[in-house]
Amino acid sequence: GVVWIFPGDPDAARDVPLPAIPQLDGAERWDICPIVMTLRAHHSMIVENVCDFNHETLHEGKSPFLGQKFMGHERDGDTIYVRYETRIGRSGWVSRFAGGERSGRITLWYHYPYQGSNTDDKYVHWLYNRPIDAHTTECFFLFLFKEFTLPGTERALPAFLRAPLLKLAERTYIRPVLDQDRWALEEEQRAFERCGDVPSPEPNPIVPAFRRLTVEKWDAYRNRAAAAEGRA
Repeated sequence: GVVWIFPGDPDAARDVPLPAIPQLDGAERWDICPIVMTLRAHHSMIVENVCDFNHETLHEGKSPFLGQKFMGHERDGDTIYVRYETRIGRSGWVSRFAGGERSGRITLWYHYPYQGSNTDDKYVHWLYNRPIDAHTTECFFLFLFKEFTLPGTERALPAFLRAPLLKLAERTYIRPVLDQDRWALEEEQRAFERCGDVPSPEPNPIVPAFRRLTVEKWDAYRNRAAAAEGRA
C-alpha cells in the first residue's frame, strides 16, 4: 500500500484531501514502481521540469516523448492542469511491451504540493517533493502501469513476468531518464545560484502559473504563522 503524509499546517490536515490513486484499488490493481531520489535542486524547479515537455532533446537515446504539442492549461482551485499531444512508445525495448509507438495524450497536474500525470489512462505517475533546504529536495515518485503486452500482440503479459520486467525497466530505462533530468536540474540550480539576479525569459506559460501557485501558498503560510505569533 501507499501512505501519504500531509506536509502542511497540522490544523488544516483534516480539511485537505490526500491524493486518491484508484489504480491501486480493487482486484485489477496496476503495477507500481516507487523510486526515491535526492536532487540538488529547489522543489519548484523539479515540478516545472516534470511538467514542461519542451526538453525532448535532453532525453535523446531514451525518447519518452517526441514531437509534443502544447494543448493548453487551466487552473481549478489549488490544481493546475496541463495538456499535451505527443508521440510516445519510442523507448527502446520497453515500448515493445507497451503497445509500440503511437500518438498519445498526456494530462499533467500540479495539485499543490503534489504533481502527477496520466497518459492515455495507461500510465500514471505521482511525485511528492520533500524540501530539505533551499537547494536540496528529496523526491518520491510512484510510476503506475495498467498493463504490459506480449510484443507484437494484444495479449497481456502473464502476471509472473510483470514484476521482473518492471524491475528491468526501472534499472535500464526509468532511472536513466530521471538521471538525465537530475543533470539538467542540478545545472539549473547552480546557474541560479551564480546568476539568480539576471532575468531569464520563460516561453512556456505553465511555468509562471506554477510559480504563482507556489508563491501564493508560501505567502498564505507566512500570513498564518504571523497571525498565530500575534495571538501567542
